[in-house]
Amino acid sequence: MSDAAKAFITFLRCEAKQAEDRAQSLRTTAAIIEANSLEAQRKHSKTRKRSRTPDSKAQCSGYSLFFQEHHESAKKSKNANESIDEVLKDRWENLSDGKKRAWESRAEDEQVSQCRQNCKKIHLNESEDGDEDPKKSIS
Repeated sequence: MSDAAKAFITFLRCEAKQAEDRAQSLRTTAAIIEANSLEAQRKHSKTRKRSRTPDSKAQCSGYSLFFQEHHESAKKSKNANESIDEVLKDRWENLSDGKKRAWESRAEDEQVSQCRQNCKKIHLNESEDGDEDPKKSIS
């Protein structure tokens, strides 16, 4: 065989090897994409997410009520390098014990009223479903 023929055969073998490597790379990429798409399909089920029950809400505290009501004024009066949380924390710490107790009692009152509203909603839902007579008392 001539040198030109040997060089051509070597060239063809090199090209074939590169083509095999490229094909293997494409197969691997396709397998990864296929696995990811199957995983994504498993993650998205068609079942509805359960809604959060009213009982699972965080308890309302005196500080949280204080925070809600004083947030806007703290936002206006804070310094540039001070956070609103720090301003409100300092205001809360500087309150007298009597005022703190007043905020705590307001929070308890709101919890009781929220609980009553939730009970009414639950009772109405039960009566709409026909599970329970709305005139019957809860025993």
